[in-house]
Amino acid sequence: MSEKEKVLTPEEQSKVLIEAMKLEMAGLMEETRAEAAKIIAEAKAEAEDIRGFGGVNPTANLSASDAAAAAYDNELVEIELFYDGDKYKDDVTVAVNGKLWVIKRGSKVQVPRFVKEALDNSKFQDREAARYSERMQAAAQARFKELG
Repeated sequence: MSEKEKVLTPEEQSKVLIEAMKLEMAGLMEETRAEAAKIIAEAKAEAEDIRGFGGVNPTANLSASDAAAAAYDNELVEIELFYDGDKYKDDVTVAVNGKLWVIKRGSKVQVPRFVKEALDNSKFQDREAARYSERMQAAAQARFKELG
């Protein structure tokens, strides 16, 4: 060893090691912060796409009457789905044009008018299916009696 080289005491070695670790931790923290900021920005962009059509105005190229109809369909309306704690206790999922709404039964909630219309159409179809089933059942019973 030359005279210019200094031998570090164990205490000095610990201090150097701690300083090196602090620098490494600071670098890792900066990388972590940058990654977190990127993830947050991506999540905000995705939420904006879901909430507001990605900043695109879906009615921009529509005529005035079509734009008014679109505004009417997107207007929020209050609904409350029947809840009985038994058969009608689960949340209801509504899907319209690739978007989903999960609606809690027994609570007043606001949804776009077109979601309410989808629910109304579903109820209508359920009633029509039940009527059709009753007619087919009655026809089958009549045919059964006819055949003896």
